[in-house]
Amino acid sequence: MRLGFTFLLAFLFIGFVGAQDGINDQSPFPADLVVLSPNSIAGTYTYGTQASDPDPEWGPRLSEDVQGELVWGFNNNDSLGCNTGGEIITDLTGKMAFIRRGACSFVEKVLNAQQAGAVGVVIVNHFDTADDTETIIYNMIAGDTLISDSVTIPAVFVNRADGRILQESVDAGESPEVLFDVKTFFDGAVAWSNQTPLDNFAEYPYNVTYVNPNQEDEVIINVTAVVTDPNGIEVATFTVTDTVDAAATELIVMDEGDFYQPTETGIYTVTFTHDQADETIVSTFTVTDNTFGSDGVNFAEELITVGPSQEQYNEGGGFYQSGSLIVTAEEAETTVGTHISFGLANPQDFFDPFTGGEEFELIVYQGLFSSGAAASFDDLAIVGGANYTIEADDMPNEILFVELEDPVVLDPDETYYVSVRKTAGLGSGLPPEFVASRDVTYTNFLSDDETQTFIATPLQLDAFFTGWASQTVWTRLHTDGFDPDEFQLDSMISSTNDIMFLDANQVVIAPNPVQEQLNVTLDLNNATSQAIVRILDVNGRVLGQYKFEQVTNAPIQIDVNNLQSGTYFLSVATPEGYRMKKFIKQ
Repeated sequence: MRLGFTFLLAFLFIGFVGAQDGINDQSPFPADLVVLSPNSIAGTYTYGTQASDPDPEWGPRLSEDVQGELVWGFNNNDSLGCNTGGEIITDLTGKMAFIRRGACSFVEKVLNAQQAGAVGVVIVNHFDTADDTETIIYNMIAGDTLISDSVTIPAVFVNRADGRILQESVDAGESPEVLFDVKTFFDGAVAWSNQTPLDNFAEYPYNVTYVNPNQEDEVIINVTAVVTDPNGIEVATFTVTDTVDAAATELIVMDEGDFYQPTETGIYTVTFTHDQADETIVSTFTVTDNTFGSDGVNFAEELITVGPSQEQYNEGGGFYQSGSLIVTAEEAETTVGTHISFGLANPQDFFDPFTGGEEFELIVYQGLFSSGAAASFDDLAIVGGANYTIEADDMPNEILFVELEDPVVLDPDETYYVSVRKTAGLGSGLPPEFVASRDVTYTNFLSDDETQTFIATPLQLDAFFTGWASQTVWTRLHTDGFDPDEFQLDSMISSTNDIMFLDANQVVIAPNPVQEQLNVTLDLNNATSQAIVRILDVNGRVLGQYKFEQVTNAPIQIDVNNLQSGTYFLSVATPEGYRMKKFIKQ
């Protein structure tokens, strides 16, 4: 059974970076790489940073925002930024230099841009290394340590796919504005995994991280978490007070007992704020009928694909494997897992018309709590599994459903891993590219109760996760009652066929800009039994979801008072089709 998965958003190219990334890698302050304009490419992108291992630290520990127009750093019509091409002739004063990877060290490139007046540098991966994938990212070691101490400006590394987007904008004269956005408040974690069945939602201590920017004094910080249900109603508020030493990083954990038990399925939002600055972190979790999953793939969010390069795959010790954590609730009844689902971007790489399809192994392990990513999984017990054989008509980015050979009994108050594995060296010998998502904050491993340290790390079975940043592979476990034939990523827009789109004039929103209430008018051919409306921020994060029954052409009213001023997207899904519109909240 397969489900067609279509790229739905105009901004699907947007990448997310985990807030733990800083510029440079010794900085206690995480930073986002943000494109502010033009709107067509605006968003937060993933990046590699200035790295000190194995070389000495280089570049500044960025603690303040840096912003500038992105422009090519040319020397003699080349954009490599190396001394062999002569000094950079572009006037980079106050600009972000755009430079290609290759031919010389990262330090040399950044120093040359610095001497031309740049305030920061964006280095894009080249196309000369066949083993590099479109999404691969590297942290940048100094290389030339003799001049590394001279670098005083920040630099980041972007992958080929994102680099192409930036290049097209620069070459078109759109003057993209780039921001290195430094954070003191980040990584709000609110659930064991992004998706959990309602009857198995395990209690989770909400937590968020704060960096004290004060270099001399400790601060007493008050952190508040507000929980909003799928209907947009605030259902719980929790507050905790903590003391953070000067220039220290502190994990702020809500007090024991501060936990909201969901009462219905849908997307819940937890909004974290604090009293030291005007900073807000919005995290979500999804309550399902019968699905466990760590990824954030959704029809209204970003779908990406990830996997090892050919070189990594060849050197990977015989197999490649990904996985996701499952935590069952202490008070839950015994649950039975029946299916696993996953997705591939390149299924036909594993099908030969003469020999047939290659097999992927789907495995459910008895889990282990650990203080970090496991070095070996030899001690994990396999409790269930199945094989999936690639078929001739499997298409890229389809979701593949596999029924377990025997149902897996999931005991209460336990942990499990659901995993997909491909053995290297068999058949085509090509590496898999898995459907995945980015920027999903969930806890996969936890330390002892004394430190209360929560680490959001994918199940690590080999070196292939190095450099994968916050990318999370779709490996979901479905429980008793799940029917692949009825499974849909929202019933009205997902099927094995291509998605239908409403015409632009069939969805009218007013007023725009809006202050308090947004009116959405649908010009449909027939009254529809259901419409799903979502509000997303510019990064593709779902901030609100609304379901309307028996919809006519009368306006649908949505309260947007709780939104901060800025740009948002409204997605509308009906049986007649789908449409997304942009609006401004004043």
